[in-house]
Formats: sequence, C-alpha cells, structure tokens
Amino acid sequence: MKRTAWRRSASTAALAVVLASTSGLAPVAGARQIPQEAAGCATDDRGVERCTGTIANGAPYTWEIPSNWNGTLLVYSRGGPVVIVPALDAPRGVSAWLLQQGYALLGSSYSAPGWAVAEGPADQVATMDAFEGTYGKPTRTIAWGESLGGSVTHALIQRYPARFDGALPLCNAGGGMAAQWNQLLDATFALKTLQAPTSSLALVNLPRFPAATPDATAADALVTEAQKTAAGRARVAMAAAFNNAPLWVDPADPEPVDLAGQQAQMAKALRNAIRLGMSVPRQEIELRAGGNFSWNTGVDYAKQLALSGRWEIVSALYQQAGLSLEQDLRTLQAAPRVAGNAAAVAYAKANVAPNGVLSFPVLTMNTTGDPSALPAHEQAYAATVSATGSAGLLRQTFVNRAGHCNFTPAEYAGALLTLEARLDTGTWGDSTRPEALNATAASTDLPGGTRFVSYRPDQFLRPCSLLEARCEGEP
Repeated sequence: MKRTAWRRSASTAALAVVLASTSGLAPVAGARQIPQEAAGCATDDRGVERCTGTIANGAPYTWEIPSNWNGTLLVYSRGGPVVIVPALDAPRGVSAWLLQQGYALLGSSYSAPGWAVAEGPADQVATMDAFEGTYGKPTRTIAWGESLGGSVTHALIQRYPARFDGALPLCNAGGGMAAQWNQLLDATFALKTLQAPTSSLALVNLPRFPAATPDATAADALVTEAQKTAAGRARVAMAAAFNNAPLWVDPADPEPVDLAGQQAQMAKALRNAIRLGMSVPRQEIELRAGGNFSWNTGVDYAKQLALSGRWEIVSALYQQAGLSLEQDLRTLQAAPRVAGNAAAVAYAKANVAPNGVLSFPVLTMNTTGDPSALPAHEQAYAATVSATGSAGLLRQTFVNRAGHCNFTPAEYAGALLTLEARLDTGTWGDSTRPEALNATAASTDLPGGTRFVSYRPDQFLRPCSLLEARCEGEP
C-alpha cells in the first residue's frame, strides 16, 4: 500500500462539514456550516493523534491517525442503539493493530440513538469532511461497520458512492429493514396463532417503551411453556423456520448433531426473534416510521416452510408429536393477517433496502449461526446485486461460528486485508476461498483463531428490495 505523509491543515478552526439529514436514498445537498470545535486532540507515545468532539448537529466523533499513515481511511459505523461517547472508530480488539499498520480510523456515534440509518450516513460523511479539512483527502477510503453499523455501511454505499473506494459490511441484515422485520413478524405471528390464538399479544403497533416489554416477555414465556411438550417443540420450530432460523445460534453451546439439539437452537433463535420483533427495536422503528412497517398479507406459509430449508426438521418434530403439520399450516393460512402502513413501509425501505447497485468492491462477512443478522440475508443481497449486473464487485464470506458479530480480531483483519488486495490488484482471484481467507487472517498474528468456511446460505423467505416497485403483499 502506498504510504503518504500527512500534515495538519492550518484551518483547523474552520473545518467544513456537510450537515445532511435524509430518510431517502440520495444525499441531501446541505449548506456547509462550521462545526463545533473538537473536544481535543492528543498524540500518544506511539505517534498516534486522537481527536474527539462533535459535529454541528451534536453527533460525537472520534478519529485516530498514526504518524506512518498509509493514506487509507477506515470509516467505522458502530452497532447498537445507544449513542456511545467517545465514539468508536474500529471493531473491538483490532484498533491497535490497524494503527500499527498505518491506517487512519474514524467513526461517528450518530446524532440520534436507536435505528439511526436515517441519520448515521450523513453524520459519517460530515465527520469525513471534518477529517479531510484537517489532514487532506485520503488516497483510499473504506466503509465498514457491524450490526446496525453494517446497515449504515450499506446506506453509505447507496447514498454516497463517490466518497468510498470499497466497503466491508459486517453481520447485518443485508436484505433490508422491511425484509428483516417481515420475517420477524412471520415468526411471532405463527407463535401467537398456534400457541396463544385468543391472547391479546401485540405483534405490531407497539405502545411506547417500556409498555412494549410485557407482551414480549409473555411471548418468551410461551416458548418456555411450549418447550415442555413435543407438540409445543414442533410448533416452536416451525415458527422459527419462518425467520430462517440457523441451527446453531448460541456460542455457549456445541454445534448440535441431532434433532433435539437443532430444535433447542431454533427455540433460542425464536426467543431472539421475539426480542427484536416485539420489543424495543420494533417499537423504536415504528415511532420513527410513523406506524407499522411490516405486513404478512398474501403470505403462503406452506410455501414459506417448503422454501425455508427446515421442512425435514419441522416434519420430523411434528411426526414425533403425533401432530398434523398440514392442519397447523391451514390454521396459519386462515388466520387474520397484519397489514402495514404504506408511509411507514416507505420509511423502512428508505432506511434501508438494497438497490443492488455497486460502484466499487464490497466484501461481506457473517457468522453461519447469527440469529439476528441471518445468513439468509446474504442470499437476498446477492440476488439483488446480481440483478443489477454488479455481481463481479461482490464477494461474501462466512465464519463457522454461532452468535451475532462473533468474529475474532484475526478475522476482522483478514477480511479487511482481502478487500485491500482486491482494491490493489483489481481482481478477487482466489482470495475469498476459505483457505486463502484463513491464511490471510492467520498472517496478522492477531488472537482468536480463524474459521472461514465455504457456506451456502438458505433462501431468504421475504425479500424486499428497491428493484421492485412494490414488494409482495406491500400496502
């Protein structure tokens, strides 16, 4: 990588930032304004200058730049719903290595808490503007982020393609927000319909927090009770299947090797779907969107189960229970459906659904057992990218491990180096084969080991991209 000397600009007191706030897919041309002064910059004994502060709209930021800056700026988008101060500028366990290698690191904590995909991308770009006003334009800029930050990274790819040279979205719902919460609705709808059909459990249009929490707690208790009987375990597995439940989601457990173990993992995946789909994440997004942004009108649940990759498991569990799978599917098909609010759905698709257009190389990384950022999302994302003719710019990698964003420092670094090699050479070659990824990650001497594998994700069941004027069943 080309190493570039840098020098602090004399105009630090008047850094120019673009303040943009948009819920659409195109950046809003905002007037340039003078940001607040940085809270402070200090250089440590490694020669790394670290600056923290806020941009004009109050978004906290952090950046770090080493004395041997190689010209590459890594723009990190954090996960989680909380505004973190000071802002994070790299994944856990890898920042010291990145700085030693000469990378500059930057991250905003966004100007709003919660599902900040509307605000986060503009906040990141405004922070980039402030950085460039101080140190000059990087020779290369890479966007990366995990969980919610992976969705912010996807939004950056779509809204500000001219500002980046490559991207590394990590452990996020690449199929988009509407798609993600539609499948969560399918899972909770099936659980309520089959296990508590006369209950008043709220699946959508949730009350404000903390009032939203009791129904989620009650739904979780339904899973606990269902797990005590063979019939309940069969129904839990089917509900989980509608959300593409992986068969190993808890890193505290060994990978299951039998039907009982797989069902237990599906139950844990369903509990996670309840947490996301019936509590604060949905409640907060509904508040942002102005209503319910999910729907299951027109869904054929027998077809969904057949496509889920879990038909054999669910069928075997129903057989063990002496229960009629066909009857339960008929019950689901006949149950009253949930309609979405058109304006809220439009907000969800804007923040963000994939448009499939890539302007530069993109490498994704997911675990095979992530119950939140389902591996199946990668199938939906790849299909959308392929439909636009951008497939050559995309590669997807998988780590054989359970849990959400459960990567080692070596795997973070290995994925980044693989993307950098693609940018340097202009070709992927064999670099994304598991053996090559593992070798690259191991070469960093970072801890944690490396478990890249060849993996084909299940078909995502409720795709909803921007390539369609209206997604199936959309209000």
